[in-house]
Amino acid sequence: MINNKINTDFKIKITLISFLSFVLFFNIWKLIFFYSYIEEFSGSTELYIKSFIVGLRGDSFIAALLSLPIFIISNIPKIKFTRSLKIGYYAYLVILYLIIGFLNVIDLEFFKELGSHINMMAQMYGFDTGGQHGEVWMQVWVSYPIFIYLFMIFFFSYLTYRIVKYHINKKGNFQSQYILKYARYLLIIIFLILGTNIFQKNPFNPRKSFFSQNDMMANHLAVNSIQNYIYSLVSQPNLSFYNEQLAYKETDAIIDENRNGNSNTSLKIDNPNIILIILESHVGTYCNYLNPNLKENVTPFLDSLSRKSINFKNCYANGTRTAYGLSAIMCSWAVTPGYPLIRFEQYQDSNHSNPPTFSSIMKNINPNYNNLFMYGGDSNFDEMKLFVESNQFDQIIDHSTDPVLKQFELDNHNQGVNPWGVFDSHLFNRSIDLMDDKASNHPQFISILSTTNHLPWVIPSEYRNQIPNYPTHKKDFEIAKRTMKYVDNALKDFFNNAQNKDWFDDTIFIITADHGLSIYKEHINDPRNARIPFIIYNSRLEPKEIEKIVSQIDILPTLLDLIDKNEYFNPDLFGCSGFKGKNGFAFRSNDSNIQWIEDGYVYSYNIGIDFEEFYTIDNFKTHRVSDSIKNELEKKCKSYAQTAASKIKEEKD
Repeated sequence: MINNKINTDFKIKITLISFLSFVLFFNIWKLIFFYSYIEEFSGSTELYIKSFIVGLRGDSFIAALLSLPIFIISNIPKIKFTRSLKIGYYAYLVILYLIIGFLNVIDLEFFKELGSHINMMAQMYGFDTGGQHGEVWMQVWVSYPIFIYLFMIFFFSYLTYRIVKYHINKKGNFQSQYILKYARYLLIIIFLILGTNIFQKNPFNPRKSFFSQNDMMANHLAVNSIQNYIYSLVSQPNLSFYNEQLAYKETDAIIDENRNGNSNTSLKIDNPNIILIILESHVGTYCNYLNPNLKENVTPFLDSLSRKSINFKNCYANGTRTAYGLSAIMCSWAVTPGYPLIRFEQYQDSNHSNPPTFSSIMKNINPNYNNLFMYGGDSNFDEMKLFVESNQFDQIIDHSTDPVLKQFELDNHNQGVNPWGVFDSHLFNRSIDLMDDKASNHPQFISILSTTNHLPWVIPSEYRNQIPNYPTHKKDFEIAKRTMKYVDNALKDFFNNAQNKDWFDDTIFIITADHGLSIYKEHINDPRNARIPFIIYNSRLEPKEIEKIVSQIDILPTLLDLIDKNEYFNPDLFGCSGFKGKNGFAFRSNDSNIQWIEDGYVYSYNIGIDFEEFYTIDNFKTHRVSDSIKNELEKKCKSYAQTAASKIKEEKD
């Protein structure tokens, strides 16, 4: 009888300690997260203490879920905790600590780049990368402090394990036995927490941890990153907000309004060459001509070029990763949460009539257009190659296949290659060689996707003494200014070489970016991170600055408008010419967030956690904004997102 009681008490004890160890472990990593982004936390100490308290609900839910197998096994009748079973129990705990530590390490870097906790996008780029897993993990190895992170994972896992083992093996005294007497009631409470969550519609929804409307970092601190990750995997964003016909009607009205009017801008060149330069992570915050308050002189060449060009000063990226930017630019289709368009079946099947794309439209204008896709890395990454091959590109030039670019290898001297691909100068030089070879015979459409301006922000060794460091107290992305300075130099050399070529005056140069950088984290999907260049240059163009709000999906119709080929633009696409309409708008999304920017206002809605923000883009304050404006922008945002998702589904079906 005594032995049975001891065994029962032991079973209660190990379940309780396991639960508490997981809660402790989650909060250790929350502390690491807090100190990793201490510069972003500008609120009061009391507020962030509340974050930990509020977050206990999500922590307890996941901890109870992880402790459930221990609870079930320990309550199987007649089971005894032999030495082998104890070893299995400790192994289970340690493995979970290591997994949690691993995911939280990913979360630290994921948050740096995207301003949100780890979600399905990490799955997409870490384990589902078009067969390029080795490339991704090699880039991770080079870009991040792996040994430091490994030490943190193993150290805190071992520390937690020692704490658990100490309390499990600790012999009972009067006080501990007294506490153990009431542990049964605590276990009941723990699994009531589990039960009240698991049977809800979305049990993993991290929305429960969002308690602040004014301090987004307080919400991020409260969220359990593991809960957020699981939720993103099991919950698909629902974009059905309204009656479908009403959503279609609202969207059509938005698009029609922004397609009306005369452009008053044209370029009389028959079959011009088009060179579309898509710069990696080229955020407007670090471009002097887009941010006059920037103290450092980062983009002197782009500044000068913008004054000679058509410069769209308020262009926004539609998504947050390269694949989403490429989808928006090439497909002129609104990017919605989920997988990027270039991964959709209808854009990867060359045997069927694909939806119109930038490259296919150029072929429709003139079948003699020679369409080239150039990428500084391996185009297999993120299934880009499959998309390109299925959409009337004649040739792919990338680091893995092109005999010229393959000569540059990753080495300790950083002469030719960064961890993501060849340095931009080599890519630009290669495009000039290709233009020299081909432009005299056929008009060229060349899309150049660069790689240099990306973590770990590596520049060629010969530039290290030429480009200064930019000292700052803010560590995240500030080093990117140095890389962007190199890219600016590379663009300068490219244009200096190109302007001496016979094909230069007959070439339209478009400079934009695939996405921005997550510099600001005050809001979900903060729009300041998404403002990017959009410059159109030709030696015969009259320079002008355009204040209208545009986005990446507007690049294609703007070009067609410029060269007077509007009839080739499919009206079912979502883009609008930047030369027409009134003030314009931008629709943006990431993994679960949709956003609308118009007339100086921002409406943002997180689908998964049912959380919305509404503010002015100048001061980011909500208290001076009327409900009527907010409701109007909400209607536009949700209708537009719903229509885009529905129509692409119709294309698939």
